[in-house]
Parts: sequence; structure tokens; C-alpha cells
Amino acid sequence: MDTILDLLQGAGAGIGIGLLFAAAGQESSARSALILISVMVGAAAGAIFVSADEGSLFAGVVGGALGAFLAYAVVNDLVVSAAGRGGGSSSMAAIVIAATVVILLFAWFLPAILILIPVLVLIRLAMGRRKRDRRKHEGLRVLR
Repeated sequence: MDTILDLLQGAGAGIGIGLLFAAAGQESSARSALILISVMVGAAAGAIFVSADEGSLFAGVVGGALGAFLAYAVVNDLVVSAAGRGGGSSSMAAIVIAATVVILLFAWFLPAILILIPVLVLIRLAMGRRKRDRRKHEGLRVLR
């Protein structure tokens, strides 16, 4: 059970780091480099957060890397699509950075089980975007 909690605490740190890197909203070739850097920094942050509580360092690294990847992949698409619609990308970045601070504080001070909340929110965002994209493409097929 402790390993799972360490994994969740590492994931919380990784999600915060992934959100921070996703606030840049890159959709070009820089996206690949940013996601790689995000995963590496997320793994390091996960290790630091978990080792502060004398937990499993490996679980913190794995959780941090997975959390950073998930957060970056989902939120970067949101930031890019908001900027593409003419929305203020700076206001979207400010919201993402505020969420980063909240999630990092959650990961540091609150019980690790509460990190399930941002994980489930990210999974829900990813599923909702996939469903919307599928409906959009179905509409385009009808126009042919």
C-alpha cells in the first residue's frame, strides 16, 4: 500500500511539472523536446517529493514521469486549441500555472490519495477531447 501512495505522490509532483511545461502551448517540433524534458523533470520532482517522506524512490520516479506525461499530453492540446480559436493564450497559461501551484501543494502537504482527483480529471479531459474529435470527424464524413 505504501508503494501505491508513493506512486500517487510522485504522480502529483509529475502532474504539476507537466502542467507547467504544457502552459507554453507548443504544437511544433518543440513539443517532442518539451514532453521529454517534462517527463525527466517530473521524474526528478516525483523522486524529491517521495524521498522527503522517506518513501520508495523508484515509485516516485515512475509516478512523476507518468504524471508529467499525462498532464503535458492532455493540457498542451487544450492550450494549443484555445490559442487557435483566438482565445487569450496568456490567460489560459495563467490558469494552468495556478492549477500547477494548487496540485504541487496538494502533492506536498495533503495525503497522497487525494492526488487521484487531478489524475481522474486529466483522464476525463482526455476522454472528452477524444469523443469531441470523433464527433467532429463524423460530421465531416457526412459532408462528403
